[in-house]
Amino acid sequence: MSVDAARRIKSRSELRAIRALERGRVSRNELDRLCGVANGPDLVMRLRDKGYIIHCERRPVKNRFGESVLAGFYTLISRPKT
Repeated sequence: MSVDAARRIKSRSELRAIRALERGRVSRNELDRLCGVANGPDLVMRLRDKGYIIHCERRPVKNRFGESVLAGFYTLISRPKT
């Protein structure tokens, strides 16, 4: 992560999200758990607003009731340009 990009990161949850995304694809549920947030999509939106390119792929999974649903999986594509 560049120094300029790191300066724009104000919250620990944003920093945790970037570190998780740098390791590879992360589900929305994993992101919530790893970052200590209840609204991972809002966290991703804030990072996108800061110049991070984050792709979201919706994939079919089974929920806890055995129903097929679409779950979001985030991938970091690129960091802000400095």
